[in-house]
Amino acid sequence: MSVIKKSFLLFTISLFTIQLFAQFDAKGNPIIRCWSNEYNERLQEKYDSPSIEEFEEWMSAKKKALRENPQKSMVAYEIPVIFHIIHDDQNQGATPNVGRNYINEQLSQINIDFANMAGSSDPNAVDTQISFCLAVVDENGNALAEPGINRRDRDEFNFTAPPWNDTYIDGTIKPATQWDPDQYCNIWVLDISGGLLGWAQFPGGTGLPGMPSSAGPAAEDGNVILYSSVGSVALPFPGAAPYNKGRTLTHEIGHWLGLRHIWGDGGCSVDDFCNDTPTSDASNFGCPNHTSCGSTDMVENYMDYTDDDCMNLFTNDQSARMQIVMDPANNVPRRGILGNSSVCLADFIQFTAVGTEVNEGTSCNTLDITVDVEISNPLPAASGASIIINTSSTVSAADYTISSTSINFPANTTTSQNITLSINQDAVDEGNEVLILELDAPFGGASLGGNDTYTINILDNDNLNLPGVSFEDEDFNTTPVNWAALDGGSTNDTWLLSTANGGDDLDGSNFAFLDSDDAGNGTTIQDTLLSDIYNLNGATNIVLDWDQYFRIYDGGVVETIDVEVFDGTTWTNIYAADENSGSLGGWNAPDHQTIDISAYANSSLQLRFIYYAEWDYWWAVDNVTISADVPAPVATNVNSTNGFATFNLGPNEIVNIIDSNNGSVMASIENLSAHDYGCTTVSIDNAGSSSYNSPAPEANDITDKNFLITTTNNNPNGNYNISLYYTANEITGWIDGNGQGSTFADLHLLKASGSISSATALEIFDVTSQNYNGDWRFTATVNSGFSGFALGNEATDDGGGDCPPNYAGANQLTGTPAMDTVYETDGIIESDQILDNNTIIDYDSGTEINLLEGFEVKLGVTFHAFIDGCGNLIIERVEEVDR
Repeated sequence: MSVIKKSFLLFTISLFTIQLFAQFDAKGNPIIRCWSNEYNERLQEKYDSPSIEEFEEWMSAKKKALRENPQKSMVAYEIPVIFHIIHDDQNQGATPNVGRNYINEQLSQINIDFANMAGSSDPNAVDTQISFCLAVVDENGNALAEPGINRRDRDEFNFTAPPWNDTYIDGTIKPATQWDPDQYCNIWVLDISGGLLGWAQFPGGTGLPGMPSSAGPAAEDGNVILYSSVGSVALPFPGAAPYNKGRTLTHEIGHWLGLRHIWGDGGCSVDDFCNDTPTSDASNFGCPNHTSCGSTDMVENYMDYTDDDCMNLFTNDQSARMQIVMDPANNVPRRGILGNSSVCLADFIQFTAVGTEVNEGTSCNTLDITVDVEISNPLPAASGASIIINTSSTVSAADYTISSTSINFPANTTTSQNITLSINQDAVDEGNEVLILELDAPFGGASLGGNDTYTINILDNDNLNLPGVSFEDEDFNTTPVNWAALDGGSTNDTWLLSTANGGDDLDGSNFAFLDSDDAGNGTTIQDTLLSDIYNLNGATNIVLDWDQYFRIYDGGVVETIDVEVFDGTTWTNIYAADENSGSLGGWNAPDHQTIDISAYANSSLQLRFIYYAEWDYWWAVDNVTISADVPAPVATNVNSTNGFATFNLGPNEIVNIIDSNNGSVMASIENLSAHDYGCTTVSIDNAGSSSYNSPAPEANDITDKNFLITTTNNNPNGNYNISLYYTANEITGWIDGNGQGSTFADLHLLKASGSISSATALEIFDVTSQNYNGDWRFTATVNSGFSGFALGNEATDDGGGDCPPNYAGANQLTGTPAMDTVYETDGIIESDQILDNNTIIDYDSGTEINLLEGFEVKLGVTFHAFIDGCGNLIIERVEEVDR
């Protein structure tokens, strides 16, 4: 892209001089472990307050008084905290909207660290007697849905898109979202730019000589940490090592309570004013064994810059400093009175989470969900609440059971209690369901908290559509094979199908890019980025997504961007923007577009991205995805040992049977009775795309694909509709492969008492056929038990009425007769010899051996014959043999 644009020179201004650090973030920025010292120096300049040195003079006097009064013991202080999680419309748990589990673990980690429970063996390590609790009520006294958490979308305040720098966070985000710092220790969790991990405000002034002034900073008071630093040793934040185990907040709260960096932010001549922390010449990274200033550095101290895994102690002198700051007698604003805050003390009962989403699955087992309920404080009497099912729930009462409808907390305990919801994993196509639990009628002195409703979204997988199937996922990290760039107006510029373009990016990797400057001043372009072709015939809920950065130049030709879709006949515009819309997105902060293109479903859908401009700026496109719901494919493989379906078939239920491995459909059953078949298994026990002959006399050619259905409680007098799914190829193969010239119209449902392929008797039922996305669904009504099923033709009748289920003629043979079974006669062909149903016989009368009495055929004739279900010899073809 151009460095000089019209008459403007774009250049970079360095705001800070940063020393070299040992760690870098994913974007190559040096990771700055802590910005507190620089931040507080800025506050001193901004508010013309006394220096940190004057604060240290005051602190030194307080420490001296403490040492001279050995009777004064350490005091236990509990500090209420509120985590302000500032996000960009992400779902809870999606970064940077950090999940509650990480916040809870973060609280646990700082309590471990301040209580000297991190496993330090250093004799100077000490329990500071300072602990932290999650606020349970907001500033208005209302119970928080998530204790200690205030989630805020940046759009509520019109904040700019993240990541944010320190100046914007301090001057804009903090004042807009801060809660009363006299009642809460404010902690901001968000996406910070520039490689910063966090910073904190040092304690404000008391009005006493040497204490920094409190003018102004109250609105910014608190701690700021990068979202990916939140966590604990037990639950590190994914992908953010080595600063992902919660020690960033431990470090920053240390500053917030008056601690300096372990090296005093200077060389050997600069101190952190703690006698039991060895003097150091600089910060340490990793976890080294480092000697400086004549002694071994205390790299395990929380106030160094070492890795989270390395840190494990505060010292006596550090603890004394923090005790002085928290002592109400010392009048430190906002610190000395926090111990009196009651925002952690409300007595209430609530769910520990707002809900969950589960996949129902299909099996004979239940899906058990544990739902936890918490009490905020121990009460002297037993407490509890009842649980009711909200009438807005869409789930049927037959689809779940609940272990209890009451929650009881013993006296003097805060241990969470729980109930178990058991979801029946049937094969019923119920669609997605919602089960809403509500707490009601609390007793024992507690009230209901804000989180008194728990919602379970149950995703059903038993419909015949596969949801969210991906048809395209093009990230342009490499040049896509089936995409094309079409130039219009100039050949000097073109769509770059995979570029980092000088290090710029939308998501940290390559993208598709078109810079209109490349065409030259005064040249108009209309260049097209043409996608692959997608077969979306039969698909529904088709969704197109992409990321973009459209940088406009306000002047000259009105530049435009268009996205169009081909519906099989014409191109239709589905998205348009121009310079009047303003720039959309930015580097590392793309604009995301989502468009439903279901109306354009066809077998040759295609996209094109068209950029029209004249020496303007650019359009960057990335992460183009197309997803849709598509009909499940028809199962074609044997799955009797792996992939079979197991489910409960209850009274009057309609179920779809899906291969458990690949989601392909096998069959559907509608139970027309009140009989409960219990645990039912459906499998394909034979497969192929042709036909074979059955030993049973009722039918001739049978589809290669057979089904076997077994139930725990079979009913020989059952009443149900059963549908079997076959591919078009399987049916065409059956027609081509059968020996009777049978057609599609001859297909019937065949049923055996066991496996179809070994059956000696078959039941035969008429079927109706339906097109299933180019394949076939065959349905019959059956009034007997479940067993083996297939399709095939009915045996030919001789006109004398229905054929008996088993023909009991004399001289019945089994198997196929040997070749050359012939007898020379005068050419008359007749038979009283009975063969197995559907036995195919090829005769060659080239020899004169009489093995089958009653067969008469002259020498030199070949014929092809079979025996039908009534024992009739059917002659299909007679040919003279040239001898």
